[in-house]
Amino acid sequence: MDITTKIYIDDENRSSNAQSSAYLSRDALFGDGFFTTAIVRNSCIVNKSRHLSRLKESAERLKFNQWNTKKIELSMDDVATKYPDSILRISCSRKQKERGYAFSANATIQCEIAVQKLKEFPYETCHLKIAETPISVNEMLAGIKHLNRLDNVMASSECDAPNQEVLMCNDERVICGSRSNLFVKLDGEWITPIISDCGINGVTQNRVIEKMNELGIACKYKNIVKMDLKKITSSFVTNSIVGIWPVASFESSELGVDLKLDVDCVLQLKNKLEIGL
Repeated sequence: MDITTKIYIDDENRSSNAQSSAYLSRDALFGDGFFTTAIVRNSCIVNKSRHLSRLKESAERLKFNQWNTKKIELSMDDVATKYPDSILRISCSRKQKERGYAFSANATIQCEIAVQKLKEFPYETCHLKIAETPISVNEMLAGIKHLNRLDNVMASSECDAPNQEVLMCNDERVICGSRSNLFVKLDGEWITPIISDCGINGVTQNRVIEKMNELGIACKYKNIVKMDLKKITSSFVTNSIVGIWPVASFESSELGVDLKLDVDCVLQLKNKLEIGL
């Protein structure tokens, strides 16, 4: 086991440069922040306006009062120009000298953009199962992609293979996947879980619902319970990296993901998504 240790000492007798290292990054300490992950194709950020809106809404709800959308957008565009086919994770947090949970009115907003090379996702379909890890409920944080994602970390550890996704629940309610939003076809109707007291409002999820409406395919927000999953005929999950990921099976039951009999709509949506939706 390899463990790395860093020690930060706030010593007023040190030089100002040395003291700067003692600023507290509240993302690591408290999960105080939020993020979004976007695809870049040919130097264009897919769904850029939606990612910027997500960041702005998160900043407002979490009281990042010095937020500047234009500055963030310029930084994202600059990185996208330098890395024309990539994955960007834009993480925003507070940084301050004062210790403790309370954030300072003059806390600095610290934004980091991590860049990875864009690679073709190798798995055409996924397999679902119910996670043992429950999802935490907090109405004030519902919908925000905040940095405190331990629920998802632990649920993801239950995946037995890279083409498996686990569904996170609050008691009997099914909310989302560990890394995705869920769509199911139940009793002939496409539905996606209501995000009211837990879960994340997905950028791709919202775009897919809009596209379904454009294609004349009804999709509703409804509560889904575990028992419903035994009756679904088709399903797919979404996120900004994978796009639309059709579900091949739930637990031991195969679903209609060959799509020949049932879901022309999923193929249409998938094709639309692959060109940027």
